Amino acid sequence: MSHNRQTGIALITVLLILSLATVVAVSMTTRQQLDIRRTSNILQIEEAYTVLFAAEEFARAMLSYDATQTKTLSNTDGAGDYWNDYRLETAVKTVGNFKLIDFYIEDLQGRFNINNLLDTSGAAQAVSRANHAGFLNLLRRVGLPETLADAVYDWIDSNTDRYNDGAEDDAYSALEKSYLTPNMPMSSASEINRLMEVHLSGQDDYDNVHRARRKLIRDLLYKEDKNRSLVPPSAVSPSTVSPSTVSPVTLGNLLVALPQGTPINVNTVTSPVIYQMIVPGLKNQAARDLYNTTQGVAYEQDPEFETALAFWTDPLISSFMTDIPLADRVLISVNSHYFLLTAKAINGDLVVYLNTILYRDGSTVKVFRRSYGKLGEI
Repeated sequence: MSHNRQTGIALITVLLILSLATVVAVSMTTRQQLDIRRTSNILQIEEAYTVLFAAEEFARAMLSYDATQTKTLSNTDGAGDYWNDYRLETAVKTVGNFKLIDFYIEDLQGRFNINNLLDTSGAAQAVSRANHAGFLNLLRRVGLPETLADAVYDWIDSNTDRYNDGAEDDAYSALEKSYLTPNMPMSSASEINRLMEVHLSGQDDYDNVHRARRKLIRDLLYKEDKNRSLVPPSAVSPSTVSPSTVSPVTLGNLLVALPQGTPINVNTVTSPVIYQMIVPGLKNQAARDLYNTTQGVAYEQDPEFETALAFWTDPLISSFMTDIPLADRVLISVNSHYFLLTAKAINGDLVVYLNTILYRDGSTVKVFRRSYGKLGEI
């Protein structure tokens, strides 16, 4: 009887040890599989970054090469330049295990620099009358309230005094999730999502108003159709704006945050609305015709406008600007220093984006800023 009991205890002990060994083995195998998968993911991401950084170097080389080309007007940038002729929107390049697609270079000075709302030419900061008026015109075109211009100015100026219908620290600190104004130039145009461009006075529930308005701005900035062209949501149709005057574009491809004083290149504007912002009163069809002309310049051909003065003296443009002195006009140029590279690398389900702002001075091209979010988001 005692012998049988000992045998049973020994059997149970063996089974217990076997069970523990099985648990340990399974745990080790599972951990090993996780480590293998984790390492594989890290290697894939590193490979994706290598591919994207190679694309970035290629873009830098293209911009540098373009600056050295012999042109009749070597100090101009336009649609006929080398960097603008090379695109991979439809073509796919395989690098290693990754497919590189959506390789695209854009002239960022074809957008309105939102930091130009601040005039720093004088002894004290002040609102730039010309750029403020131009921004108001742009807001009307996309159907947004004009008070947004005042809110942007308050966001980037160095003081805490409210400008007209803008908003300062007292407004933002009263929100459910409070924050303060940075009182410095924007580093990204997406900061406009944080602005409160509505009147706080008389609002019973300004938190909800703010959230709704911020969502409206966010949708305007980043809502895209399947063809990658930005379109405003159908809800955006303010009663104060005639639907016939609202162009099918949004702030997303019209604004950029660059160092103050960076002008708009009139040869590379991103939308006809930019021309309507620069030239008050310019009709929709005239703006579209002008846009098609500047964007239709053939490869290696000089741009439409050789100098800023040539733009202002163009018969179509000058007819609208006779009563506006140069000092009160939006800052423009015919050459550019800031460019945006957007690229996407794909390997199976892994998709990695790169958005790089490049700064070109002569033939020297440097990285100004990188981001890895949504394609084209800066």
